[in-house]
Amino acid sequence: MRNKIWVTNIQRFCLHDGPGIRTTVFLKGCNLRCPWCANPENMYFELEKELEEDDFGGFGRALPQMSLAMLYNEIKKDYMWFGDGGGVTFSGGEPLLTIQKLVPLFNELRNDGISLCAETALFVPSESVIQALEYLDIIIIDIKILDDVMCKEILGRDADLEIYERNIQLVESSNVKVIYRVPLIKPYTTNESNIKKIISFLQGKHYVAVELIKGHNLAEKKYQMLNRKCYIAPDLSDEELDDIYNKFILNDIHVTMCQI
Repeated sequence: MRNKIWVTNIQRFCLHDGPGIRTTVFLKGCNLRCPWCANPENMYFELEKELEEDDFGGFGRALPQMSLAMLYNEIKKDYMWFGDGGGVTFSGGEPLLTIQKLVPLFNELRNDGISLCAETALFVPSESVIQALEYLDIIIIDIKILDDVMCKEILGRDADLEIYERNIQLVESSNVKVIYRVPLIKPYTTNESNIKKIISFLQGKHYVAVELIKGHNLAEKKYQMLNRKCYIAPDLSDEELDDIYNKFILNDIHVTMCQI
């Protein structure tokens, strides 16, 4: 396991990144540019100089480029917590863009009986999805903007819904458990047209859960430290959240409202 990857955080005892108690590994590199990204330090594959400083705005700094063997040893420290459905979740960034490098680690973790999960926007080459599905037990898929034009305009040129839909079909034809996650970012994802499209998209799909995630501005200080513009998401009132929640329920889609 000689491959090395940039890891910006190893978050232990996580309860919101898949079932059970999980260790979440945050990897650098993403092909989207979502204005509301909560992990701007993971947008680029290369290490920004700000992340090398001793105090990244109270968020720590990037870990040294880690070998897979080093990462495996870090994950092993948490094995005692993985009973009753827990495991490891890979997040980012976009972890499926690093899938080829991760395969040796996935093999070791699977040999140890550890459940594997990845959180993905799914705007990646289908070959990466096929490879990931060979190892994952659970996949968390974001549903963001389902309008072709707006998707690329807001999320970036790689946000091609044809690619997304093709990858969804690959996931649907697999035995991997699916959690769909909808970030509620006003007005990008919460407008009436987009909510209707998401509800229509979910009908007939196979999944174990649908999570609605209220947007937040907790990453504002990170953006300041990285000298980047931060989108300040307008707060959603309880009435607005209830209205969105009820639209899913009325269409027989059971959802949970999560605040991360």
